[in-house]
Amino acid sequence: MTSYKEALNWFFQWERSQIASTDLEQRLQEIFNPAISDADRERLLNTLTEEHAGSPILPELLFQIGAWYRRHGSPQSGLKYLDQAIERYAASSDLHHMNSLHWLYGCILWQIGSNLEACLHWRLSIRVWKEYLPAFHNRQQTTNQEIENARLAYLRCIEREEWHRKRDLLPGANHSQHRGHIAQYQQKAQQWQTKIAELKRTKQGLTSKLEWYEKRLEEMETALLCTPEEAYLLVKDMTNQNLNRLSQGFVNHREKIEKLVGEHNSAEATKEVERMLAVAPAWTPVEKAESYLVGGWAFYEIKHDGWEKQLKKAVFLYTPDSLGRVWARWLLGVIQWGIPEKVGDAATNWTIAIQDLEHLEKKAEWQNQDLQVEYYSDKISIMHRALEDRRSQLPVVQQAGP
Repeated sequence: MTSYKEALNWFFQWERSQIASTDLEQRLQEIFNPAISDADRERLLNTLTEEHAGSPILPELLFQIGAWYRRHGSPQSGLKYLDQAIERYAASSDLHHMNSLHWLYGCILWQIGSNLEACLHWRLSIRVWKEYLPAFHNRQQTTNQEIENARLAYLRCIEREEWHRKRDLLPGANHSQHRGHIAQYQQKAQQWQTKIAELKRTKQGLTSKLEWYEKRLEEMETALLCTPEEAYLLVKDMTNQNLNRLSQGFVNHREKIEKLVGEHNSAEATKEVERMLAVAPAWTPVEKAESYLVGGWAFYEIKHDGWEKQLKKAVFLYTPDSLGRVWARWLLGVIQWGIPEKVGDAATNWTIAIQDLEHLEKKAEWQNQDLQVEYYSDKISIMHRALEDRRSQLPVVQQAGP
């Protein structure tokens, strides 16, 4: 998973902190002195933010307060400040800082055990950055066109300068007039050369930023898909597309289990899973399969050793050649990767999941389902990256010599 520290570097990728090494940083150090009570600290922080209300520095100040809370062992107390910072960056259309904070927010939620909610923030960060990238492509295209227009203008100046040079050599030429034009076109050509150089630097900067964002996006998507929560959410996305076909009993059990897991109420979550599975045989095949997937995911989250049995049952119950089986198998593999003696099973499950999804992609191509093909293709690329990344982290086994 992309760490909090890495995401913090994203935040300051394009500009330095406006608070570091200033009086404001000194005041934050004083406010977070352990000798100060929580009530006094909140009062001092309210005064500090009120002093900078309307200031361009306020969004970073709110973020820094949230970061200070995390550093001092109270990450949950800082979330409200991150919320306010995100709102202000969003209001100013500062998508870079807003999205960096969404990922950092998810890291803090993960730290305090709100894993499902963390993944929802990470999903949002990825979605907005995906929407952000086309703007860079458009600016690149516009800059390329501007470079071409400037190049043509430069060549026209050179042509006109050459034309006047030739005319200046003719008998009876108005030398003063032609030489004036030559100087004029030389000056214009130089201006266009300067403009072209500026545009090329702009293009280089845009290309560098675009490459950086595309690389971060790959890392984010890969990291997210390697979490059990994202695999679980992908199944939930799939079934929620037909929410009107789901029984209310199934939906109620699923929501209650998610709530209990989020509250870390292991005893009640276990009982609710057992109640769900007891009535699952009366539901549709998809609901029955997902009941075991929900149970397996919940058992893993509350550290119940029955998670693997439930997830294997889910894989078995989903119909072959179904998206549900793909994500159930992927979820099983995600958890197995964290158990040294099961990494072989994990690699096998992920490989089969990828192969099954590739088959679904071909089937969608035959049926001209363009949106499905795009979805499958995107997920297959991420899955391959995740599998390659996990395999690269495995220790190299040295073979004995002859």
